[in-house]
Amino acid sequence: MNLESVQPVYPVLDRARKSGAFAQFALDELPLYSNSPSTLVGWNGQDRRVKTPDEVWREFQHDRWGEIERRSASMSNVTIEALEDFHSDSSVLQPFWMDAGFFIGTASQVLDLHVEWYYEVLSGHAAKASCLVELGAGFGSKILRLRQLPAFRDMPAFAGELTDAGCNLIKRCAGSIDVDLIVGHVDLGQDASTELAIPPGALIFTSYALHYQPELRRATWEFLDNLNPSNVVNFEPCEELYSELSLHGLLSRSYMQQNGYTPNIWSSLSEFCRGSGKSLNIRTNVLGDNPLLPISALEWSNFDD
Repeated sequence: MNLESVQPVYPVLDRARKSGAFAQFALDELPLYSNSPSTLVGWNGQDRRVKTPDEVWREFQHDRWGEIERRSASMSNVTIEALEDFHSDSSVLQPFWMDAGFFIGTASQVLDLHVEWYYEVLSGHAAKASCLVELGAGFGSKILRLRQLPAFRDMPAFAGELTDAGCNLIKRCAGSIDVDLIVGHVDLGQDASTELAIPPGALIFTSYALHYQPELRRATWEFLDNLNPSNVVNFEPCEELYSELSLHGLLSRSYMQQNGYTPNIWSSLSEFCRGSGKSLNIRTNVLGDNPLLPISALEWSNFDD
């Protein structure tokens, strides 16, 4: 079994860290920039919240993506930048996690770093991919941006999203900016399914999409594997990969528990890969627009790929 944890220096993030564009700060200063530590202090961790599927649907259909859909309803041309600004004011400074450190940057800068890092990882798998697919695509920010970059510009692309509001926003934005993108519903939960006709050999990725289940079960990984992808990359926060021997790791674990996020992304995927002959590489806690929710890259494929 080729099961490895690799911690490379990503050139795009190494350049960003060394550029001086982002002010770095210490863990003790985090309460100056975020309310999260104060809400976690004194929490006993015994009453872990559990998100129900109905809660997740309501949060995104009616609150997050639904609110963006309402605010953009009168726009004749829906741009990625406009939707992102509705989601989070692009000019506001925020704390974030990058390359094992705390930094300050604007929401727009942090989003750019995510897309540049995703591109660095995903473009390495592009040569053997039949298409690019994002599942759990939200309002399309990541897939629409990636679709316009060189490695994916001429490649068929698909976006799967749980909510009607998210699908509508992706379609409207893709049409406005003239990006060819096939959009349809997907459910990544226990009854995982999609209406998209994804061809074999797809390069599939998820981004902050798997941590809303009470727990991840084999059915989710089997669903992804049954799409016969060339490679899968899950950019996800993994509670089990937050160290119990560091204060940052303990705070991140508590943050996930208090918010009812999925506790077993890493272990459920590891078990699936061991039992089904997949190679799995992980790059842990690389980047996070929330400094207490850094994401790892989980890359998996068949041994003979």
